[in-house]
Amino acid sequence: MDHAYLMLSLVAFAAGGIAAFLAGQRRWLVLTSGALATPAGLGDWLFVPEYWEPVHVVGPWLSLEGTLLSFGNGCLILALALPRGTRAAPPENAAHALLRLSWQMVSGAVVFVIAWRGAGLMVMHAVFVAFAFMFALLGWQRRLSVSLSLRGGFGLFVVHAAGTLAWYGLDANFADLWGSDDYFWRLPFPPGIPVEEYLWAAVYGALWANMIGFGFAAAAVPDTATRVRA
Repeated sequence: MDHAYLMLSLVAFAAGGIAAFLAGQRRWLVLTSGALATPAGLGDWLFVPEYWEPVHVVGPWLSLEGTLLSFGNGCLILALALPRGTRAAPPENAAHALLRLSWQMVSGAVVFVIAWRGAGLMVMHAVFVAFAFMFALLGWQRRLSVSLSLRGGFGLFVVHAAGTLAWYGLDANFADLWGSDDYFWRLPFPPGIPVEEYLWAAVYGALWANMIGFGFAAAAVPDTATRVRA
């Protein structure tokens, strides 16, 4: 099916919206997470064709699919990571919260470019280097929550695994979208795609939950006893 990517992105978008609706007093934070994650979908072009080549309605440079998926993932990560009893009040100074989050993201982007273009790593492997750097920054600032990491990482891993299996069911040639020889390892069983896909989901889910916790610290990091301390 040519537009399976779009179909599954629409499902993820709807699932994120439902998760936000059910989030109660955490709704603003779940929606904020989805909104802040959405622009990452416009980075689809970075991965085409070096990492994979899915069919886009418009194209990788203006990826409708990527933005829908990123919004849905952003909402789902926070909905799954935050305990239901978390007190989540909007910050008094939203600009300060966004600035705190933004410089962390910019730092990660710089490391990504250095690893990708400077060190010559494959694009997804460069993403992993940037993720590691951002985790290190969070740990150094004592803003890394173990429980947020576990819930966010495992949650997105399960969601993404279900999505890739559904895509495989819709498109028998699904695994052919990944054509590089530079992957760590390809699964020897269906759906037969690179393990990088699942590593990305687990690590991104853990990182994004903590990133929102860093930007909106008082609302999103309820478990002070489990924060990693430098």
